[in-house]
Amino acid sequence: MGTYSHSRLSTFEQCPRKYKFKYVERFDTGDRVSVESFLGKIVHQALERLYELVTYGKIWSEEELLKFYDDSWEKQKPIELVIRDDDLNEDHFRDRGRKMLSDYYQAYHPFDQDRTVALERNVVFNLDDDGKYRIRGIIDRLAVKPDGTLVIYDYKTARTIQSQVNLDEDRQLALYQIAVKQLWPDRDKIELVWHYLAIPEKRTSERADVDLDKLVDETIRLIREIEQARIDDNFPTKETRLCSWCEYMSFCPAKIHQLQADEQAGELRDDEIVKAIDRLVEIKEYFAALVEEEQTIKKQLADYAKLNGLTVLSGTNKNVNIRFWSQYRPRFAKLTEGKAEEKKRFVDFLVETEMIDQVFSYNAQGFNSFVTKAKYNPAYRDRLFEMIEHVDCAPTVTIRNKTG
Repeated sequence: MGTYSHSRLSTFEQCPRKYKFKYVERFDTGDRVSVESFLGKIVHQALERLYELVTYGKIWSEEELLKFYDDSWEKQKPIELVIRDDDLNEDHFRDRGRKMLSDYYQAYHPFDQDRTVALERNVVFNLDDDGKYRIRGIIDRLAVKPDGTLVIYDYKTARTIQSQVNLDEDRQLALYQIAVKQLWPDRDKIELVWHYLAIPEKRTSERADVDLDKLVDETIRLIREIEQARIDDNFPTKETRLCSWCEYMSFCPAKIHQLQADEQAGELRDDEIVKAIDRLVEIKEYFAALVEEEQTIKKQLADYAKLNGLTVLSGTNKNVNIRFWSQYRPRFAKLTEGKAEEKKRFVDFLVETEMIDQVFSYNAQGFNSFVTKAKYNPAYRDRLFEMIEHVDCAPTVTIRNKTG
Protein backbone atom coordinates (compact mmCIF):
# COMPACT_ATOMS: atom_id res chain seq x y z
CA MET A 1 0.00 0.00 0.00
CA GLY A 2 1.45 3.36 -1.03
CA THR A 3 1.86 6.54 0.98
CA TYR A 4 -1.05 8.94 0.58
CA SER A 5 -1.27 12.72 0.72
CA HIS A 6 -4.13 15.12 1.37
CA SER A 7 -4.19 16.16 -2.30
CA ARG A 8 -4.28 12.52 -3.40
CA LEU A 9 -7.20 11.78 -1.07
CA SER A 10 -9.01 14.94 -2.21
CA THR A 11 -8.59 13.99 -5.85
CA PHE A 12 -10.42 10.70 -5.25
CA GLU A 13 -13.22 12.49 -3.38
CA GLN A 14 -13.50 15.09 -6.14
CA CYS A 15 -13.60 12.55 -8.97
CA PRO A 16 -12.50 8.88 -8.84
CA ARG A 17 -11.87 8.93 -12.61
CA LYS A 18 -9.48 11.86 -12.23
CA TYR A 19 -7.71 9.87 -9.51
CA LYS A 20 -7.26 6.97 -11.93
CA PHE A 21 -5.89 9.27 -14.63
CA LYS A 22 -3.39 10.84 -12.23
CA TYR A 23 -2.31 8.12 -9.81
CA VAL A 24 -3.09 4.80 -11.50
CA GLU A 25 -2.65 5.39 -15.24
CA ARG A 26 -0.33 8.37 -14.68
CA PHE A 27 -1.49 10.22 -17.77
CA ASP A 28 0.98 12.78 -19.13
CA THR A 29 -0.72 16.13 -19.67
CA GLY A 30 2.37 17.57 -21.35
CA ASP A 31 3.91 20.95 -20.56
CA ARG A 32 0.61 22.67 -19.78
CA VAL A 33 0.55 24.45 -16.40
CA SER A 34 -2.41 26.46 -15.15
CA VAL A 35 -1.65 30.07 -14.32
CA GLU A 36 -3.36 29.69 -10.93
CA SER A 37 -1.07 26.80 -10.00
CA PHE A 38 2.03 28.63 -11.20
CA LEU A 39 1.09 31.81 -9.32
CA GLY A 40 0.65 29.83 -6.10
CA LYS A 41 4.02 28.15 -6.54
CA ILE A 42 5.93 31.42 -7.03
CA VAL A 43 4.16 33.20 -4.15
CA HIS A 44 5.01 30.29 -1.84
CA GLN A 45 8.66 30.43 -2.91
CA ALA A 46 8.82 34.16 -2.18
CA LEU A 47 7.36 33.74 1.31
CA GLU A 48 9.67 30.79 2.00
CA ARG A 49 12.72 32.88 1.07
CA LEU A 50 11.42 35.86 3.07
CA TYR A 51 11.12 33.82 6.27
CA GLU A 52 14.35 31.92 5.63
CA LEU A 53 16.21 35.23 5.68
CA VAL A 54 14.28 36.34 8.79
CA THR A 55 15.71 33.33 10.65
CA TYR A 56 19.17 34.77 9.95
CA GLY A 57 18.19 38.24 11.14
CA LYS A 58 17.88 39.66 7.61
CA ILE A 59 14.63 41.54 6.90
CA TRP A 60 13.95 42.11 3.23
CA SER A 61 12.45 45.37 2.07
CA GLU A 62 9.14 45.09 0.26
CA GLU A 63 10.95 45.96 -2.97
CA GLU A 64 13.43 43.10 -2.47
CA LEU A 65 10.58 40.65 -1.86
CA LEU A 66 8.77 41.71 -5.03
CA LYS A 67 11.99 41.61 -7.04
CA PHE A 68 12.58 38.01 -5.95
CA TYR A 69 8.98 37.22 -6.98
CA ASP A 70 9.38 38.83 -10.42
CA ASP A 71 12.71 37.13 -11.07
CA SER A 72 11.31 33.74 -10.04
CA TRP A 73 8.31 34.22 -12.31
CA GLU A 74 10.51 34.92 -15.31
CA LYS A 75 13.02 32.14 -14.61
CA GLN A 76 10.43 29.42 -13.96
CA LYS A 77 7.63 30.37 -16.36
CA PRO A 78 6.55 27.22 -18.25
CA ILE A 79 6.41 26.93 -22.02
CA GLU A 80 2.61 26.86 -21.98
CA LEU A 81 0.88 28.83 -19.23
CA VAL A 82 -2.84 28.03 -19.40
CA ILE A 83 -5.21 30.97 -18.82
CA ARG A 84 -8.87 29.97 -19.08
CA ASP A 85 -10.39 33.44 -18.81
CA ASP A 86 -10.17 35.14 -22.22
CA ASP A 87 -10.50 38.58 -20.61
CA LEU A 88 -7.32 38.13 -18.55
CA ASN A 89 -3.66 37.76 -19.49
CA GLU A 90 -0.45 36.74 -17.74
CA ASP A 91 0.19 40.24 -16.37
CA HIS A 92 -3.14 40.24 -14.54
CA PHE A 93 -2.18 37.13 -12.61
CA ARG A 94 1.39 38.26 -12.05
CA ASP A 95 0.16 41.55 -10.59
CA ARG A 96 -2.31 39.68 -8.39
CA GLY A 97 0.58 37.75 -6.87
CA ARG A 98 2.52 40.97 -6.30
CA LYS A 99 -0.46 42.47 -4.47
CA MET A 100 -0.79 39.37 -2.27
CA LEU A 101 2.84 39.68 -1.22
CA SER A 102 2.61 43.46 -0.70
CA ASP A 103 -0.49 43.14 1.49
CA TYR A 104 1.13 40.38 3.53
CA TYR A 105 4.38 42.30 3.91
CA GLN A 106 2.64 45.45 5.13
CA ALA A 107 0.49 43.48 7.58
CA TYR A 108 3.25 41.41 9.22
CA HIS A 109 6.52 43.35 8.85
CA PRO A 110 8.94 42.96 10.67
CA PHE A 111 7.76 39.31 10.96
CA ASP A 112 8.47 38.97 14.69
CA GLN A 113 5.05 37.62 15.72
CA ASP A 114 6.60 34.17 16.21
CA ARG A 115 9.81 32.21 15.54
CA THR A 116 9.99 30.09 12.39
CA VAL A 117 11.34 26.57 13.01
CA ALA A 118 10.64 24.98 9.61
CA LEU A 119 9.82 26.05 6.05
CA GLU A 120 8.31 23.76 3.41
CA ARG A 121 8.82 20.92 5.89
CA ASN A 122 8.33 17.44 4.41
CA VAL A 123 6.54 15.12 6.82
CA VAL A 124 5.81 11.40 6.51
CA PHE A 125 3.94 9.72 9.34
CA ASN A 126 1.82 6.71 10.29
CA LEU A 127 -1.90 6.70 11.03
CA ASP A 128 -1.72 3.30 12.72
CA ASP A 129 0.70 1.47 14.99
CA ASP A 130 1.64 -1.06 12.29
CA GLY A 131 2.62 1.60 9.74
CA LYS A 132 0.19 0.21 7.17
CA TYR A 133 -1.49 3.56 6.55
CA ARG A 134 1.01 6.36 5.89
CA ILE A 135 0.55 10.03 5.02
CA ARG A 136 2.99 12.52 3.53
CA GLY A 137 2.72 16.27 3.18
CA ILE A 138 4.55 19.60 3.13
CA ILE A 139 3.97 22.17 5.87
CA ASP A 140 4.28 25.69 4.43
CA ARG A 141 5.64 27.13 7.67
CA LEU A 142 5.97 25.89 11.24
CA ALA A 143 6.54 28.44 13.98
CA VAL A 144 6.61 28.83 17.75
CA LYS A 145 4.80 31.64 19.56
CA PRO A 146 6.33 33.31 22.62
CA ASP A 147 4.02 31.24 24.86
CA GLY A 148 5.34 27.99 23.32
CA THR A 149 2.36 27.32 21.04
CA LEU A 150 3.33 25.56 17.80
CA VAL A 151 1.65 27.13 14.77
CA ILE A 152 1.09 25.30 11.46
CA TYR A 153 0.68 27.83 8.65
CA ASP A 154 -0.93 27.30 5.25
CA TYR A 155 -0.77 30.04 2.61
CA LYS A 156 -3.68 30.11 0.13
CA THR A 157 -3.68 32.07 -3.14
CA ALA A 158 -7.21 31.16 -4.25
CA ARG A 159 -9.81 33.93 -4.37
CA THR A 160 -12.32 32.03 -2.24
CA ILE A 161 -12.28 31.60 1.53
CA GLN A 162 -13.63 28.63 3.48
CA SER A 163 -16.22 29.11 6.20
CA GLN A 164 -15.12 28.63 9.79
CA VAL A 165 -17.22 25.46 9.96
CA ASN A 166 -15.32 23.99 7.01
CA LEU A 167 -11.96 25.07 8.41
CA ASP A 168 -12.77 23.40 11.74
CA GLU A 169 -13.26 20.19 9.74
CA ASP A 170 -10.31 20.72 7.38
CA ARG A 171 -8.32 17.52 6.90
CA GLN A 172 -4.99 18.80 5.58
CA LEU A 173 -3.71 20.89 8.50
CA ALA A 174 -5.23 18.50 11.02
CA LEU A 175 -3.20 15.68 9.45
CA TYR A 176 -0.13 17.88 9.72
CA GLN A 177 -0.96 18.39 13.39
CA ILE A 178 -0.76 14.61 13.86
CA ALA A 179 2.68 14.67 12.23
CA VAL A 180 3.85 17.54 14.43
CA LYS A 181 2.59 15.78 17.58
CA GLN A 182 4.60 12.70 16.60
CA LEU A 183 7.73 14.83 16.04
CA TRP A 184 7.31 16.97 19.15
CA PRO A 185 5.18 14.97 21.63
CA ASP A 186 6.01 17.39 24.46
CA ARG A 187 4.07 20.22 22.80
CA ASP A 188 0.56 20.44 24.23
CA LYS A 189 -0.81 23.41 22.29
CA ILE A 190 -0.89 23.49 18.48
CA GLU A 191 -2.70 26.11 16.39
CA LEU A 192 -3.75 25.81 12.75
CA VAL A 193 -3.61 29.01 10.67
CA TRP A 194 -4.71 29.75 7.11
CA HIS A 195 -3.60 32.94 5.36
CA TYR A 196 -5.95 33.73 2.48
CA LEU A 197 -3.56 36.06 0.67
CA ALA A 198 -5.95 37.22 -2.05
CA ILE A 199 -8.66 38.38 0.38
CA PRO A 200 -6.54 39.06 2.55
CA GLU A 201 -7.70 37.35 5.74
CA LYS A 202 -6.29 35.10 8.44
CA ARG A 203 -8.33 32.22 9.92
CA THR A 204 -7.45 29.89 12.79
CA SER A 205 -8.60 26.58 14.24
CA GLU A 206 -7.60 24.12 16.95
CA ARG A 207 -8.16 20.35 17.27
CA ALA A 208 -8.56 18.27 20.40
CA ASP A 209 -7.18 14.73 20.60
CA VAL A 210 -10.68 13.32 20.14
CA ASP A 211 -10.99 15.28 16.85
CA LEU A 212 -7.69 13.85 15.63
CA ASP A 213 -8.71 10.29 16.58
CA LYS A 214 -11.88 10.74 14.55
CA LEU A 215 -9.88 12.10 11.61
CA VAL A 216 -7.54 9.09 11.69
CA ASP A 217 -10.50 6.69 11.51
CA GLU A 218 -12.09 8.63 8.63
CA THR A 219 -8.83 8.83 6.68
CA ILE A 220 -8.11 5.11 7.07
CA ARG A 221 -11.64 4.33 5.83
CA LEU A 222 -11.07 6.55 2.78
CA ILE A 223 -7.73 4.88 2.01
CA ARG A 224 -9.39 1.47 2.24
CA GLU A 225 -12.10 2.66 -0.16
CA ILE A 226 -9.44 3.79 -2.66
CA GLU A 227 -7.52 0.52 -2.35
CA GLN A 228 -10.74 -1.42 -2.98
CA ALA A 229 -11.43 0.75 -6.05
CA ARG A 230 -8.02 -0.27 -7.38
CA ILE A 231 -8.79 -3.94 -6.83
CA ASP A 232 -12.19 -3.63 -8.53
CA ASP A 233 -10.93 -1.14 -11.15
CA ASN A 234 -13.93 0.97 -10.26
CA PHE A 235 -13.27 4.68 -10.77
CA PRO A 236 -16.51 6.33 -11.92
CA THR A 237 -16.60 9.87 -13.29
CA LYS A 238 -18.09 12.52 -11.01
CA GLU A 239 -19.18 15.55 -13.04
CA THR A 240 -19.10 18.90 -11.22
CA ARG A 241 -18.46 22.57 -12.00
CA LEU A 242 -14.75 21.80 -11.48
CA CYS A 243 -14.63 19.74 -14.69
CA SER A 244 -13.85 22.84 -16.75
CA TRP A 245 -10.56 23.23 -14.83
CA CYS A 246 -9.58 19.56 -15.02
CA GLU A 247 -6.33 18.89 -16.88
CA TYR A 248 -7.68 15.48 -17.95
CA MET A 249 -10.92 16.75 -19.51
CA SER A 250 -9.78 15.95 -23.06
CA PHE A 251 -9.30 12.29 -22.03
CA CYS A 252 -12.44 11.96 -19.88
CA PRO A 253 -15.11 9.55 -21.16
CA ALA A 254 -17.80 11.89 -19.83
CA LYS A 255 -16.45 14.88 -21.76
CA ILE A 256 -14.91 13.59 -25.00
CA HIS A 257 -18.16 13.61 -27.00
CA GLN A 258 -19.07 17.09 -25.75
CA LEU A 259 -15.64 18.41 -26.72
CA GLN A 260 -15.92 16.80 -30.15
CA ALA A 261 -19.32 18.41 -30.69
CA ASP A 262 -18.07 21.83 -29.54
CA GLU A 263 -15.04 21.66 -31.84
CA GLN A 264 -16.64 19.95 -34.83
CA ALA A 265 -16.55 23.12 -36.91
CA GLY A 266 -12.79 23.26 -36.64
CA GLU A 267 -12.19 19.50 -36.79
CA LEU A 268 -9.27 18.25 -38.89
CA ARG A 269 -9.97 16.04 -41.87
CA ASP A 270 -8.16 12.70 -42.12
CA ASP A 271 -5.87 14.05 -44.84
CA GLU A 272 -4.87 16.95 -42.57
CA ILE A 273 -3.87 14.85 -39.55
CA VAL A 274 -0.40 13.95 -40.88
CA LYS A 275 0.31 17.56 -41.77
CA ALA A 276 -0.80 18.71 -38.33
CA ILE A 277 1.41 16.16 -36.60
CA ASP A 278 4.40 17.08 -38.77
CA ARG A 279 3.85 20.74 -37.99
CA LEU A 280 3.64 19.98 -34.27
CA VAL A 281 6.96 18.12 -34.47
CA GLU A 282 8.52 21.11 -36.25
CA ILE A 283 7.29 23.47 -33.51
CA LYS A 284 8.60 21.20 -30.73
CA GLU A 285 11.99 20.89 -32.43
CA TYR A 286 12.13 24.66 -32.97
CA PHE A 287 11.53 25.40 -29.31
CA ALA A 288 13.99 22.68 -28.27
CA ALA A 289 16.63 24.33 -30.46
CA LEU A 290 15.91 27.70 -28.86
CA VAL A 291 16.30 26.23 -25.38
CA GLU A 292 19.59 24.62 -26.39
CA GLU A 293 20.83 27.89 -27.87
CA GLU A 294 19.78 29.75 -24.71
CA GLN A 295 21.81 27.36 -22.53
CA THR A 296 24.84 27.71 -24.81
CA ILE A 297 24.71 31.52 -24.66
CA LYS A 298 24.27 31.49 -20.88
CA LYS A 299 27.33 29.25 -20.52
CA GLN A 300 29.39 31.51 -22.79
CA LEU A 301 28.41 34.60 -20.78
CA ALA A 302 29.09 32.86 -17.46
CA ASP A 303 32.51 31.67 -18.65
CA TYR A 304 33.40 35.19 -19.80
CA ALA A 305 32.20 36.74 -16.53
CA LYS A 306 34.15 34.24 -14.43
CA LEU A 307 37.33 34.75 -16.45
CA ASN A 308 37.12 38.51 -16.04
CA GLY A 309 35.80 38.61 -12.46
CA LEU A 310 32.46 40.19 -13.44
CA THR A 311 28.92 39.70 -12.17
CA VAL A 312 27.04 42.05 -14.54
CA LEU A 313 27.33 42.21 -18.34
CA SER A 314 25.70 44.95 -20.39
CA GLY A 315 23.63 44.55 -23.56
CA THR A 316 21.93 47.20 -25.68
CA ASN A 317 18.79 47.59 -23.56
CA LYS A 318 19.21 45.03 -20.76
CA ASN A 319 21.84 43.80 -18.36
CA VAL A 320 22.67 40.20 -17.56
CA ASN A 321 23.39 39.38 -13.90
CA ILE A 322 25.50 36.29 -13.23
CA ARG A 323 25.65 34.63 -9.83
CA PHE A 324 28.29 32.04 -9.04
CA TRP A 325 27.36 29.81 -6.14
CA SER A 326 28.10 26.54 -4.45
CA GLN A 327 26.40 24.25 -1.97
CA TYR A 328 26.98 21.52 0.55
CA ARG A 329 25.57 18.06 0.02
CA PRO A 330 25.94 14.65 1.66
CA ARG A 331 28.63 12.51 0.05
CA PHE A 332 26.00 9.82 -0.55
CA ALA A 333 23.97 12.21 -2.79
CA LYS A 334 24.60 10.00 -5.84
CA LEU A 335 23.38 6.63 -4.63
CA THR A 336 24.01 5.18 -8.08
CA GLU A 337 27.68 5.21 -7.15
CA GLY A 338 27.09 2.66 -4.41
CA LYS A 339 27.02 5.06 -1.46
CA ALA A 340 24.11 3.55 0.45
CA GLU A 341 26.41 2.68 3.37
CA GLU A 342 27.54 6.31 3.58
CA LYS A 343 23.92 7.41 3.78
CA LYS A 344 23.29 5.02 6.67
CA ARG A 345 26.40 6.29 8.49
CA PHE A 346 25.28 9.91 8.03
CA VAL A 347 21.74 9.26 9.30
CA ASP A 348 23.13 7.32 12.30
CA PHE A 349 25.34 10.34 13.06
CA LEU A 350 22.32 12.68 12.99
CA VAL A 351 20.40 10.41 15.35
CA GLU A 352 23.36 10.06 17.71
CA THR A 353 23.90 13.83 17.93
CA GLU A 354 20.13 14.52 18.12
CA MET A 355 20.30 16.63 14.97
CA ILE A 356 17.89 14.51 12.93
CA ASP A 357 15.02 16.99 13.39
CA GLN A 358 17.22 19.88 12.22
CA VAL A 359 17.61 18.39 8.76
CA PHE A 360 14.14 19.01 7.40
CA SER A 361 14.87 17.74 3.88
CA TYR A 362 17.79 17.06 1.57
CA ASN A 363 16.96 19.91 -0.81
CA ALA A 364 19.74 22.40 -1.51
CA GLN A 365 18.44 25.32 0.57
CA GLY A 366 17.41 23.22 3.56
CA PHE A 367 20.66 21.29 3.69
CA ASN A 368 22.86 24.37 3.26
CA SER A 369 20.99 26.13 6.08
CA PHE A 370 21.61 23.13 8.32
CA VAL A 371 25.35 22.98 7.52
CA THR A 372 25.78 26.73 8.00
CA LYS A 373 24.43 26.44 11.54
CA ALA A 374 26.10 23.12 12.39
CA LYS A 375 29.64 23.74 11.14
CA TYR A 376 30.43 26.15 13.97
CA ASN A 377 29.74 23.58 16.68
CA PRO A 378 33.12 22.09 17.70
CA ALA A 379 31.40 19.09 19.31
CA TYR A 380 30.67 17.46 15.97
CA ARG A 381 32.09 19.74 13.26
CA ASP A 382 34.94 17.44 12.20
CA ARG A 383 32.75 14.34 11.94
CA LEU A 384 30.13 16.29 10.02
CA PHE A 385 32.61 17.44 7.37
CA GLU A 386 33.82 13.88 6.84
CA MET A 387 30.34 13.06 5.53
CA ILE A 388 29.55 16.13 3.41
CA GLU A 389 31.16 17.82 0.43
CA HIS A 390 31.16 21.32 -1.06
CA VAL A 391 30.41 21.47 -4.80
CA ASP A 392 30.17 24.26 -7.35
CA CYS A 393 26.78 24.69 -9.00
CA ALA A 394 25.85 25.94 -12.44
CA PRO A 395 25.93 29.76 -12.51
CA THR A 396 22.58 31.57 -12.49
CA VAL A 397 22.17 33.92 -15.46
CA THR A 398 19.33 36.47 -15.21
CA ILE A 399 18.21 39.26 -17.54
CA ARG A 400 17.58 42.53 -15.70
CA ASN A 401 16.52 46.06 -16.60
CA LYS A 402 19.27 48.64 -16.73
CA THR A 403 19.29 51.14 -13.88
CA GLY A 404 20.71 54.62 -13.63
